[in-house]
Amino acid sequence: MAGPTQIAFGDGNRGFQVGLNTGSITTAFHLPPEQPETPPKPCLTIPFRRDANFVPRKSLLDRIYHACSRPASRIALVGLGGIGKSQLAIEYAYRTSDEAAKTNHPTWVFWIHAETRARVEEGFRYIADTVKIPGRKQTDANVLQLVEQWLRSIENGPWLLILDNADNGSVLFDADPELPDKANATTSNDASRRALWSYLPQSAHGSTIVTTRNKGVAQKLVDDYKSIIEVHPMDEDHALALLERKAGSQPNMENGTASERHKLSLLNRDEGDLRRDREASNSIIVTWQISFESIRSERPSAADLLALMSFFDHQAIPQSLIQPCDRPLSRNGNMSEGDDDRTDEESDTDSGSWHDHDSDDSRASNTSEDSTGQAFEDDLLLLRNYSLISIDETGAIFGMHSLVQLATSRWLSAEKRTAPLIEEFVHRMARGFPSGEYTLFAHVESAIKHRPESGKPLEEWAQILFNGSCQGRYGLAETMAKRSRDARIEALGKDHELTWKSVSVIGEIFHDQGKYRKAEELFMEVIETSKQKLGLDHPDTLASIHNLASTYCNQGRWDQAEELEVEVMETRKQKLGLDHPDTLASMANLAATYWNQGRWDQAEKLELEVMETSKQRLGLNHPDTLTSMADLARTLYAQKRAIEAIDLMDSCHERRGHPHTSSSLKYLKTWRTEQMILPLSALNLSEK
Repeated sequence: MAGPTQIAFGDGNRGFQVGLNTGSITTAFHLPPEQPETPPKPCLTIPFRRDANFVPRKSLLDRIYHACSRPASRIALVGLGGIGKSQLAIEYAYRTSDEAAKTNHPTWVFWIHAETRARVEEGFRYIADTVKIPGRKQTDANVLQLVEQWLRSIENGPWLLILDNADNGSVLFDADPELPDKANATTSNDASRRALWSYLPQSAHGSTIVTTRNKGVAQKLVDDYKSIIEVHPMDEDHALALLERKAGSQPNMENGTASERHKLSLLNRDEGDLRRDREASNSIIVTWQISFESIRSERPSAADLLALMSFFDHQAIPQSLIQPCDRPLSRNGNMSEGDDDRTDEESDTDSGSWHDHDSDDSRASNTSEDSTGQAFEDDLLLLRNYSLISIDETGAIFGMHSLVQLATSRWLSAEKRTAPLIEEFVHRMARGFPSGEYTLFAHVESAIKHRPESGKPLEEWAQILFNGSCQGRYGLAETMAKRSRDARIEALGKDHELTWKSVSVIGEIFHDQGKYRKAEELFMEVIETSKQKLGLDHPDTLASIHNLASTYCNQGRWDQAEELEVEVMETRKQKLGLDHPDTLASMANLAATYWNQGRWDQAEKLELEVMETSKQRLGLNHPDTLTSMADLARTLYAQKRAIEAIDLMDSCHERRGHPHTSSSLKYLKTWRTEQMILPLSALNLSEK
């Protein structure tokens, strides 16, 4: 037992005093009773002023009013960061307060920031102080529980609680990991380990509005899916209305379209907004990057998918171009960190892998495919939950907001992961755009600005642009063809066959633009190279000769055109045979040259041969056969053989079911009018 202890106290101590003690001491402290406080009147406690430039989107506000009219309602506003969720909540809160004052039904309006657990607890303490809950100042007070009990009591009146920026589900749904260390003896372990969300009751006299970027979080917070209100970008009318209101207060706003650099500058600007949380950045880039980082942390493969989609056009992205393919996403392109250290075996079991793994066991293979497909669906679901992508009614076409794409590209650039993802994008486009389908043309346009550095990806990029240049959009087609040529020169060399194909396409584009001299120069260059590399009778050489002949025709240089067309026709007859489609096409081209010179007999002879051969080879109703019939009919009519011409064109029209039908009708109407064979009233061509 310790010896006696002597303690000296100054005169200032008027409480418990001990001079000399050798035993135990029991004391009792009686603190002064808590002074009763006058209960305050219901008020609005939003920490933001009302936005004078707010543009009401009636449909959204109506849905909020309707949802909150139900007793004990919980609703969630879901959308991209910066899309206007908090602004809607602020406006609704002010309107609720205004209406309550008019109807003499005072309503409490509370606001809690939900970015972190500390901010939520701070919000609860603010509510407790605002409504003056008794006992809140006690050292062992559980303020969360006190606020919960206060909200449950109908005696305290109606209330509206807004939980803003509830993006991180763990903040609301997980117990505080520090609580076992912080809990004191007067608080039960069960109470101390409750999740924050459990302290927000559903009371008949209260409503809760949550704003979040994460639809998955929203689904856990609200009663049912109908209580989730998605906030999309403004339509054009609302956006223009907002622009008009903003223009008066922001004189630096510019007219016209902005470059990507200027857009990025605006997105990255952080000018401050009194209606936003003090700890929240007003930079849209920073706001969205919070979502990107959250996705990367939660599901790296979903971040990979978002990164890949940012290279396509922002609309109508087909699932076939982004779903798992026959090779994994480049390791260097993967947005997850630390991937490079994984073994192949570990990679195979990664739920986010896009690689279909072969197996001797077919059941294992099917399981792997099912797992990969499910992982892809889970990635899409997460991106949709964050409102970063949209999906059409078919479930197979996706879209992104163009500014989300721009922000994602900025994010990738900062991470220095752009190059390998460009290669992946190009590979998928080359695989999905082999022959120039028009439906994918917007993505080909997007590919123009994503040029790989070298090697196979550069070859694939050149092929994409080559296919895209054949779409007939001459201004853009010329750019594509020239860049395809330059890329092929770099990747394959100037004398490579594919390089000269690109040169030939440039010539065809010049021809279609009416730039015949430029086209002629290129075609002659291509022909000489093709003769040396491939030979005179090679199909590509003959096609180039035909292109040059067509250029001569358009300049009225019939003799030169005829000489080349005869050469092409005879060579094709020898190499391909009389009934080959290319041979028949060259015969029709030569006949057209004769026709334009008024050499009807020679034109008729060739056209008759083409028509009869086409009937035998392709059938009477084939479009090429019908075209040859129409050509011959025009030649007959030019020779004053009107009855024969009209009979043949009638026969052609009766069988036609393709775009040339209107051409047949036009000729029939003109010829019959000129010949006065039948009165116009009896023709009834429109019914035909």
